[in-house]
Amino acid sequence: TETREMIDVEGDLIIGADGAYSTIRKTMMKRPGFDFSQTYIEHGYVELNIPAQLLDDKHPEKGAT
Repeated sequence: TETREMIDVEGDLIIGADGAYSTIRKTMMKRPGFDFSQTYIEHGYVELNIPAQLLDDKHPEKGAT
């Protein structure tokens, strides 16, 4: 968030689609029984960054030993 507040989100499957014209999202929406929600942000564009230090031991940084 803008205030750097941490928010936990859980789900069986979470997909980050690649924009308003996402091929991945369009394909999945056509599948029978696929339940989804879709909202557009008023800004029209947002870039997300997940700092490596927030990853847990199940998801080590690439190249870490």
